[in-house]
Amino acid sequence: MKRRSKVLIGVAIGLAAVLLIGYFGTGYAIYDKLVNVTGSCNRHAANRPGNFALPDER
Repeated sequence: MKRRSKVLIGVAIGLAAVLLIGYFGTGYAIYDKLVNVTGSCNRHAANRPGNFALPDER
């Protein structure tokens, strides 16, 4: 019985690790697609997260 519980704990930890890696991998892939400003619209090329600035309120 001890061996079976150790195997179940190992499987649960492995499954949790795979799901966590998949979650973060999918999040990174989606983020990478959304923040990439390439293509025919060069007007917004400077509007990237590293260059973000709020307009002056007048």
